[in-house]
Amino acid sequence: MDLNKELVILLVRHQKLTLNKIGTFSIVDEAAQIHPINHTFLPPQKNIAFEYNTDASDNIFRDHLITSFSLAEVDAENAIDEFVKNLISNLDDSGKHFFDKMGSLIKNTDNTFVFEKDHDFVPDNSYFGLDSFVAPAIQRSKEGIKVVSERKPRKKLKPVFIILLLLLLFVTAGGITYYFLPEVVNKSFLIAESKIDDLTSKIK
Repeated sequence: MDLNKELVILLVRHQKLTLNKIGTFSIVDEAAQIHPINHTFLPPQKNIAFEYNTDASDNIFRDHLITSFSLAEVDAENAIDEFVKNLISNLDDSGKHFFDKMGSLIKNTDNTFVFEKDHDFVPDNSYFGLDSFVAPAIQRSKEGIKVVSERKPRKKLKPVFIILLLLLLFVTAGGITYYFLPEVVNKSFLIAESKIDDLTSKIK
């Protein structure tokens, strides 16, 4: 008769169990948790709470031993008392008492007890299918958004337009010069005309 194992069976079945002179174990629901800094998600799960109380007592453990192992009431009570005595002795010697795959009871410096659940222990499969995970952090660029304006390429002027523009400038300059200095322009025309005549005579 392994009372460590029987205690775990009863706790899962009743969700709450008191061990005389030790305290009360309870299976509690824990909501899903999201850590905003570490970006971790923990699904809803069952956990085991323990309330230390040396005056705690009930008959669930005793009645289970009477029914399951056909013990007399006094024998069941003696078996539980012996189990608690050995448990306290383990706590005094090593500071810990291990329960079958469920976790361990730990003795504090102030002689009180706390329970530490085994991470692999699952009281039931209510939340199977949900796993914990770590979400990658969103990387935000420190640089501002750069706006690049698109400039259309300038069209190149064709040579014909350049020639026409130069001719227009020459004509305009000649007209202005003739308006203000007609004698200079007439003299220039006469010189040009004589040069043309000399060149013509030589060709003949």
